[in-house]
Amino acid sequence: MAAPTRADRQTTIRLSSIAYDLLAYAAERNGRSVGEEMRRRLDASFSSSRSADVDTKTRELLDVIAEMARDLEDSFPPWHADAGSYQAFVRALVRWLRQYEPPGDASLKPKPGTELLFHRRGPTLENVVMMLIGAANSYVAGADEAEHREDC
Repeated sequence: MAAPTRADRQTTIRLSSIAYDLLAYAAERNGRSVGEEMRRRLDASFSSSRSADVDTKTRELLDVIAEMARDLEDSFPPWHADAGSYQAFVRALVRWLRQYEPPGDASLKPKPGTELLFHRRGPTLENVVMMLIGAANSYVAGADEAEHREDC
């Protein structure tokens, strides 16, 4: 945990016993104090601003991913820490996503102007996948940098 700064504010809130017990359980599981667990959860609730501008089905997907990860962690190691948990998580997610697979031709249908991103080759499934992975890696790197700045 980062040391408090002058910009940090101390506050007191009243919680139901159930909410406190759930926070205490999560804090213990994550190796944090209850106060730190509360702060991280509150910070996360404000940092999801990018997800607010996605469509309803994508918002549902984000929520389902988080719920599956939490449910898995209730009884098993996290998906990112154990090969068996990872396989179960990925298979469950893919199976859940199949209900939304659109019928019809699976070829890419780029919007006007998209060809500029891919130059002469045009968008192929593989280079669109690589573009999305690059975006994900950039997002994670940015999140890691922001967390590092918080910890300094």
